[in-house]
Amino acid sequence: MGHHVRQKVGTVQTQAFQVWLNKTPEEIDLDPHKFLTCYTEPLDTFAEMNQILPRDSWKGFDEKPKTLFYVCGAFEDSNSIPPYKVTSFPSNQKAEVYENMLEYMNHHLRHVIPGLFDEEGNLKWDYLYDPTNGSGEDRLKYQYWRCNIDGSERYVFSLKGSSKHRIKTDESGFSNVWLTGDWINNGFNIGFVEGAVVSGLQSARALSGEEIPIYLPW
Repeated sequence: MGHHVRQKVGTVQTQAFQVWLNKTPEEIDLDPHKFLTCYTEPLDTFAEMNQILPRDSWKGFDEKPKTLFYVCGAFEDSNSIPPYKVTSFPSNQKAEVYENMLEYMNHHLRHVIPGLFDEEGNLKWDYLYDPTNGSGEDRLKYQYWRCNIDGSERYVFSLKGSSKHRIKTDESGFSNVWLTGDWINNGFNIGFVEGAVVSGLQSARALSGEEIPIYLPW
């Protein structure tokens, strides 16, 4: 993803975390397949993702997690990005995401998963899946969180009038370079995984010269 896209189409950093629980959705009053967006900033999107659990490998563990949810949102750019030699910057940014995750878990999650809290509104930390048997809030450290701050990881917007600035897979300007990703002009022109898949197929078609079919459902 080049400078042209960032200037003409617009991008933003993102942050996300995943939490595994040792309780089923029914045990914590979580509606299966629940999806919520435009909820609270900066982590405004929630999704129950139990369809992923059968595809995860938990070999060597006595018990597997029973619930998985994702939370994500925009992550504001730092006021000052230091030179690449300042190797502490990525870890500092990740630490900020951890604090945002902790804030979300303690103060915003109760409205989404009421069964994860006691009558006084305290989070039941022992419901978090943690084979290391961490105590209390430390169980959150077994979960997964990240900040997407590299240029190639930025989320590409779909701003009004921006599609004309997107480049098709065969418009790199080089005879041996094909572009792919949800940021190119793929016909959808929005940031989502399906757009990246279609872009990959378009690149394969351009490279091979063959009409590679798209099979549904993916």
